[in-house]
Amino acid sequence: MQTVAATAATAPAAPTSPEATTPPIGEIGPIVPPEDNRAARALAALQRGRRRENRWDEPAPCPSCGHDPGHRGGRLAQHQDLQISWLEPDPSDDNPGGMVVAHHCTECQPAQRFPITCADPHCDNGPILGGQLAIDAAAPGAQLPELVYWWLARRGWRDTAAGLVCPEHA
Repeated sequence: MQTVAATAATAPAAPTSPEATTPPIGEIGPIVPPEDNRAARALAALQRGRRRENRWDEPAPCPSCGHDPGHRGGRLAQHQDLQISWLEPDPSDDNPGGMVVAHHCTECQPAQRFPITCADPHCDNGPILGGQLAIDAAAPGAQLPELVYWWLARRGWRDTAAGLVCPEHA
């Protein structure tokens, strides 16, 4: 005959905290950790009457001017605009003749622009020259400044007989 003490020792203990519900090491646990389960969080938000979280709902100001479109569609468009690198003359006094890489929204893009395009006709990769660099590059018979060629070469661009080729098509 088994005693009560022996039965209690062999029966699993009831969980006392949320941490106690985690399976011991070596046993199969949940496939997706709770902190990474976006679908469950979205479902819970819908059940509470809230719409699904979206990263375009968060303010995303332009790093150059601080402009925030204020609505989801505008933030998505601004995010795409900010992926473009603008090569511009360095305005600081400690780097005369230098160049900086900037990112602009449609509100603060320089009026002078010169896109650097890949020789592949289906490719739309490439930075845009802004300011005085764009003016100099657009002049008749002008070539890209050596500093721009160096920047492109460091990122995998090649200068071929057909023209500049981006790293994806090199």
